[in-house]
Amino acid sequence: MRSQEKLWTQLVRVAILNGLIVRKRMETIKKESQDKEPMSNAQVKTPIGPIFIAANGRKTAVVSSPQLMIDGLAMSVSAVLVSPDGLNFDFIQEVTDEGGRNRFRYARHALQGRLANGQDVDLIVLGKLAAVIGPAVRQFAASNHRFFLEAERQKLLRDISEVNIKIRHEQECVVEKRRQLAAIESKLPPPSSPAKNSPILEHP
Repeated sequence: MRSQEKLWTQLVRVAILNGLIVRKRMETIKKESQDKEPMSNAQVKTPIGPIFIAANGRKTAVVSSPQLMIDGLAMSVSAVLVSPDGLNFDFIQEVTDEGGRNRFRYARHALQGRLANGQDVDLIVLGKLAAVIGPAVRQFAASNHRFFLEAERQKLLRDISEVNIKIRHEQECVVEKRRQLAAIESKLPPPSSPAKNSPILEHP
């Protein structure tokens, strides 16, 4: 009976310790996430209204605008452009086999426009948006290369911070497992060594 109570007490202690480890890790994640700088953002004027460019690293530009005007229609716009070198940005493309041939077209999430009533704009309007947003982003990147380099630096710092969090968590897990292992090994009886010169019994 006492051995069961002792075992139960040890299990409760392990559960409490594991809870403290998880809570400590969550507090660390929260603190480090608060220390992260926001993604870089810049406003660029265009003939159809201002757009906001956010750099997610050196090779990705995320564009948004709450209101642009095309053919007298007000719309909100979002777009994602990528670049192989941080300068020549273009909308994300995908391969389609329409018409029996592989063709490239803009991915659905590469450029999106929505009217005030919530309706998506048609392909003609999307084409007009692309004709303005694409060159505006490329022109901005050509004269603001530091903007994207700084965004890449911030991205690498975030990656390093996340890796450090994982490493610390793994180290805490190893420490706890070693503590549990030592507790188990302390309860094991010492190994019995065979007596010297003990007779060997043979069974018929």
